[in-house]
Amino acid sequence: MSGTRRRGRGGLLLACVSSVALTLAVPAPAGAYTLGNHAEITRAALPWQPLTEDQMASPVRGAVVASDVDPAYRHQGPMHCDNADWFPDGSYPRTIEDRNTELTACATGALAQFEAAVAAADGLVDERGRVSEGQTGLRAGCVWNGPERRAKCEVIRHLGLAWHAVEDFYAHSNWADVAGSGSLGLANPAGLARPEVAPFFAFARYRHMSDAAVRRDIVERAPDELTTGCYEDLDSAGVQQDCTDRVGHADLAKDFRGMPRTRTEHNFDRAAVLAQEAVERQWADFREALRTTYPGGRGELMVCALVHDTPWESCR
Repeated sequence: MSGTRRRGRGGLLLACVSSVALTLAVPAPAGAYTLGNHAEITRAALPWQPLTEDQMASPVRGAVVASDVDPAYRHQGPMHCDNADWFPDGSYPRTIEDRNTELTACATGALAQFEAAVAAADGLVDERGRVSEGQTGLRAGCVWNGPERRAKCEVIRHLGLAWHAVEDFYAHSNWADVAGSGSLGLANPAGLARPEVAPFFAFARYRHMSDAAVRRDIVERAPDELTTGCYEDLDSAGVQQDCTDRVGHADLAKDFRGMPRTRTEHNFDRAAVLAQEAVERQWADFREALRTTYPGGRGELMVCALVHDTPWESCR
């Protein structure tokens, strides 16, 4: 497709290094990848044209950073995969069932956003089978904190919220990383060093399963030593968290280089690479969901409308 671009793994790692300098000028919340790192990871995963890509992955106004900017989302732990913490020492103040509850809330919340994006895509193509300029034009830019009626902006918003949670899982968990030197403990939980994307965000498969089956699958696929960090935000029940004597967010997170967990074995890069691969898989899953939900070529036209800046001209 003309006007698109893509980075491989090496390009992403360089981009993530440079994004640290970029984000110094942008206030970043304590509980997530810096806004610039979210933006770079997402840009590296998407073959979108520049104006459309900017609506998703601008470090200032992109949909993928809305969870960190909008007060309605910023302190909601499941939207950042926070508080799925657990440590198997026999005295931890939370159980593995508590861990499973919050991990499931993060994954199913992202799945709900994915499904909302599939539904919103219906407005991209009109009843005559043509891309709607009014529903896909982006010259005015999308609005995330007010009423927005354009279908393309709604699709991007829901995908951005979903992908933010997916990316935060890798930054906030021990899935991809390794432990630091010294003894294991709350400030240094074991690292799982997994080289593959986690199975908890398999939206293409989960969308055809019952809610109970999805929750059961997530729990079954979660390793016993998997943990994210505790952060002083709200859990899935709306309870403000007290992180005393729990695995702390700051000790485990890889939101930016310089955090304790990033000083060991390229842990920042491990998390960033898998976050990019996860978004690539999500974008592939979303394209397939559009094709199956809207058959007869309509879904394929929607995919084209999402990739191109002026799809009413480019997509026939």
